[in-house]
Amino acid sequence: MRLHLGCGEKHFDGYVNVDYPPSEHTCQTVIGADVFADVTKLRMQPRSVDEIRLHHVFEHFKRSDALGMLIIWHEALKVGGRLHLETPDVLGCAQQLVSDAPFGIKQAVIRHCFGSQEAGWAIHYDGWSEEKYRHVLSRLGFSVETKTWRWARPPYLANVEAMAVKVTDMGRDELLAAADALLREYIVAEVPSELGMWDVWRRDMRAFLATALPVPQPPASTPEKAHAATLTEPCGSGPRKVVVKLQGGMGNQMFQYAAGLALARRSGAKLALDLSFLLDRTPRANFTYRDFDLDLFSLDRDCEILKGSAPASANLSILLERQYGFDSRFASAGAGVYLDGYWQSPRYFAEVISEVRRTFTRFTRPLDALQTELADRIASCSSVCLNVRRADYVTNPAANACHGVCTESYFHSAVRHIRSQIPDAHFFIFSDDVEWCRKADLVGDAPRTIVSHAYAGERFSSYLQLMMGCRHFIIPNSSFAWWAAFLGAGPQSIVIAPTPWFNDLATEYMDLMPAEWTLLSRNQGPSTGTGQPPLVSVLMLSHDGARFLPEAIGSVMSQTMGNLEVVVVAAGSTDKSGEVVTHLAACYPERNIKFVAAGTSQLAGCWNAGMATARGDYILAMRATDRLAPRALEQGTTALLKRKGCTSASGNTTPVQTGGGDRSRWQGSVPPCVLLRRDVALQTGAGRDGSEWNGWMNWASGSSADVHVSETWLYYRPSPEGSDAPVTESETELRRELRLAADALAKQDYAGAIQRIQRAVRPAMTPEDLGLAKSLLASIAKARASATTGAVPR
Repeated sequence: MRLHLGCGEKHFDGYVNVDYPPSEHTCQTVIGADVFADVTKLRMQPRSVDEIRLHHVFEHFKRSDALGMLIIWHEALKVGGRLHLETPDVLGCAQQLVSDAPFGIKQAVIRHCFGSQEAGWAIHYDGWSEEKYRHVLSRLGFSVETKTWRWARPPYLANVEAMAVKVTDMGRDELLAAADALLREYIVAEVPSELGMWDVWRRDMRAFLATALPVPQPPASTPEKAHAATLTEPCGSGPRKVVVKLQGGMGNQMFQYAAGLALARRSGAKLALDLSFLLDRTPRANFTYRDFDLDLFSLDRDCEILKGSAPASANLSILLERQYGFDSRFASAGAGVYLDGYWQSPRYFAEVISEVRRTFTRFTRPLDALQTELADRIASCSSVCLNVRRADYVTNPAANACHGVCTESYFHSAVRHIRSQIPDAHFFIFSDDVEWCRKADLVGDAPRTIVSHAYAGERFSSYLQLMMGCRHFIIPNSSFAWWAAFLGAGPQSIVIAPTPWFNDLATEYMDLMPAEWTLLSRNQGPSTGTGQPPLVSVLMLSHDGARFLPEAIGSVMSQTMGNLEVVVVAAGSTDKSGEVVTHLAACYPERNIKFVAAGTSQLAGCWNAGMATARGDYILAMRATDRLAPRALEQGTTALLKRKGCTSASGNTTPVQTGGGDRSRWQGSVPPCVLLRRDVALQTGAGRDGSEWNGWMNWASGSSADVHVSETWLYYRPSPEGSDAPVTESETELRRELRLAADALAKQDYAGAIQRIQRAVRPAMTPEDLGLAKSLLASIAKARASATTGAVPR
């Protein structure tokens, strides 16, 4: 068995990936763990583990704890077992700090040495180097190899890795004696006070060793994970039940209950709700504590509430939600499962949706007379629930970094759209910050009622009932408001929700959004025509990508520069892309959004159709499944205008973390993100010969831009869904190598691009393929020359 401890967002196949639960993290949105646990407290059977690895985790532990962990790992590893540790290189960092590096780089190095410190665990307690790893590990029964390396980009952070192999079994007393000697090396003088300090460290190490706990049991979906179950104490058979960990506020708990109910019904099991996390008031940095809120509803009478101190996950397989977006593993889960996640998608409870609606419309606290009077008013007019979420989204740094808030421009656009469809709309404004809403001008001269907290009821349950009673909805990025709209909307209702739902554009959230809802940008930039030239045309290719167009166009509407237009090109689409674009153009009347039906699915033909319509001085192409970072166009145009003669600029691309799959297994191409001057875009001639392959290759090879901005511009979905164009089985291996060479070139991996081209070049190449290879090599030579001479910044 192989263990990956403190895995964070990284999930390694073939390992049991273990990490703190999401509640202990501040900025993490992707879960790589198979099981949640404090890795400092894991106890394993002696000589049962083949490999243990930690990457940028070991430095977080005090020296007494770190040595205690090395003792535990020595005992758990088989002879010949491997220990792989990676930490900041304290000597390499010191060299940077005494160098003439810029102050900003030195600040980053200090953070690298001492931790990010946004949470109690995010502090580095000790420093490690090659010499120290060899010295310490060799005394604890390991042979050791080490290496150091630095980031290839600023701030050039220094790291050290130790690859150790257990060469002999040492007893506990022998290990403790070696560790005691290592601890003594930390004292600064042979004086009573220092020797007393050494004694404290020795006692701390032994106390640490006494607190170790069994490794938690992960789902037995692979041989490695099945074997991990043998590390725990005997479990017994246990009852047929589905246990759901409750966490977060009312809206989050509603999603968790709904997913658990669906799984319990499907498997014929009993549903139980684990309240232990909600009841735990252990101090946590930047954390909002929540209460159990589902008692406000008439839950299923057989639902069991677990409040005990015993682990509710005992005897159960743990299904951990790794990231947002529907997790396909849920579909094959059954009884005997502990659900740990947020499960925010109606796809999880689609088969019990009627029961979920009944449950969450049966409140245990009825409205009082004052609230009933308002409910009658809401029911008697063209009511619109406008909900504003602020509170911890504003005051809690971690929540603000993850979620952010909807700006006034979002509410203005949403209100304008509602009023264009419902002229007599009356807006009922619900918020956790009523005073802010009183001061803000959210609805203009439209009729409004600001609903004070006198109507909120116990734990805002009456607020939810009143919101559900409205006919139409404008909601923020809040699960509480999501449920009000989901439960209250009828067939003729208009529901407007924000995009993006999270600040991190690499987080998938489209599974959360019902198809009939309208998505509008929650942080709209300046209007079209504002600001100075140049004009930028965003060409957006959509092949049956109507579902994704609202968020893709929304990402363009969020640009920090206003002088832009969007040209959506339907690449042989059979869906309602045209209707969606027309609808969105009406939602953004101050923006220039166009639709072109290319009549072909070939990329070259679509490019030509889009270029014939685009008016921009600069052109950027993207797909309907992509998201554009808010500052991409501003950064690109600024970089080009500052450098005379530069015709193209590029930015980095980052995959969206889609649920239920390992993105590293996807073998398709990475889309380039390049801003081209119009004349160069026309010369690129993506469709000169009508070949889709040549169109893609000419575009990608052109992505070796004059200027590269080392920030993410484009977030792409790494899957053959929607408008993506996966590699087909009929594609020749030669052309596949050239395509991957273009990918490497777009990422500035020149060596990798050349290797791909060398694999592709052969005597039997057609003149067309040979021309493509030469074009790629010319682009590489140009990029390398620019980087070497410094003539063009990269």
